[in-house]
Amino acid sequence: EKKEIVVLLDVLPDDINVGYFEHNHVIIERVNGREFTSFGDFVKLVETNTSKYCIFETEQKIPLVIDTTNINQVTRSILERNSIPAQYSEDVKKWLGKKIPDAAPVASLPKIFYTPAPSLRYNKPSGEGL
Repeated sequence: EKKEIVVLLDVLPDDINVGYFEHNHVIIERVNGREFTSFGDFVKLVETNTSKYCIFETEQKIPLVIDTTNINQVTRSILERNSIPAQYSEDVKKWLGKKIPDAAPVASLPKIFYTPAPSLRYNKPSGEGL
C-alpha cells in the first residue's frame, strides 16, 4: 500500500533528458519496473540502480528512460548550471545512510528533487524540495 506519492515537478534541461521537458507535474509509479511505497523507497531504488538505464514509469504508464552512463558527472553539471547547491536535502542523505558530497562551490552559482536521475526534479509529498 502506497504511503506517499512522488511527483515529477520539473525536468531540468540537459542532453540526458531531451524529449522529456513536457513531463511536469506527473506522478511516478515505478522505477525500473518496481513499485515503491514511500519517497524514501523511491530514492533508494534510484540510487541503487546498477543498470545502464533508469526507467521512471508515470501514472499514465509512460516510461521516462534516463541513460546512467557518467551519471555523477551529468548530475554535477546540471546542479551547477542551475545553481542548485546540493543534490539532496539532509533528510535524503540520512535515508541513504551515507555522506554524499554537495556540489563544489561555484562562483555564480542546483535542492532536489532530486536529480536522481540527475535531470529529474522531485518533491517530497509535503511540498519540500530535496
